[in-house]
Amino acid sequence: MLSTPQPFTIALIFDAGVAFMGLISGGLKEIAPPETPKIWVILGTITASAAFFSAKLLFGLNGVQLSRNVWFGASMVFVWLAITCGIGYILSRFARTITYEGETKLAGSAAEYLEDVTNDPQNNGKTRDELLRDAAGVAGDVWTAEALSKSRRPDPSFADKIAKLKDVHFELNKSDLSPDAADLLNADAEILKDVFKQFNKATVILEGYCDDRGTDEYNFALGYKRADAARQALLSAQIDKEKLAVSSHGKKESACGSNDESCRQKNRRVHLTAIQN
Repeated sequence: MLSTPQPFTIALIFDAGVAFMGLISGGLKEIAPPETPKIWVILGTITASAAFFSAKLLFGLNGVQLSRNVWFGASMVFVWLAITCGIGYILSRFARTITYEGETKLAGSAAEYLEDVTNDPQNNGKTRDELLRDAAGVAGDVWTAEALSKSRRPDPSFADKIAKLKDVHFELNKSDLSPDAADLLNADAEILKDVFKQFNKATVILEGYCDDRGTDEYNFALGYKRADAARQALLSAQIDKEKLAVSSHGKKESACGSNDESCRQKNRRVHLTAIQN
């Protein structure tokens, strides 16, 4: 036999409200506007849930049946709350972030610029994007530290950070760094400093590679020299030597399997492999 459906009651609406708050309690910490401290979001969630429980106990309306229309209307209230939170989140993120060269950066409002930025007549009429571009993407050169601290954003993951590391390439039979390779390693050093600041147990292996020409012994030695040249450049950029190790793959594990020069050039490289530990 089929069981009799449970009638819709005010008690069920209160229970649905509590369930709704429970489901989104974790998400509220991210849905809330960036300037909202997490503690207030947590307290707001607890307060709202407590209000549902209190109303249910206070009025004791467990037996009062409701029509489906009333139940549907009450359900729509929770949907409206979720939509409102989502819209508020989108608007607040737009106000507190900005895109620079494809990367989302923290930002502030026009009322939160640094005094030097505000007082510079050359900045009159410039948009936030233009000011950030003038500052080479350094948000701290445009907005005050207090303004940026209001913009709450999860820290990039380890994988996100190390994905920015670039290989450096070498001329045939050479292990010395070209000016372009030196510039890339300087940029890699800045990325690694940021990585080590957040992940202090991380290490990096500098892996040297060669193209297909020459003996295995020669290429293993050359690959090691290339890796060590990259290591010396990172040490000069103030990277801790305890964080760095070198290895050589010689002409094994090539990045490109063709024998044309453009492919061989891709294989003459040092690759930075970061390990989180």
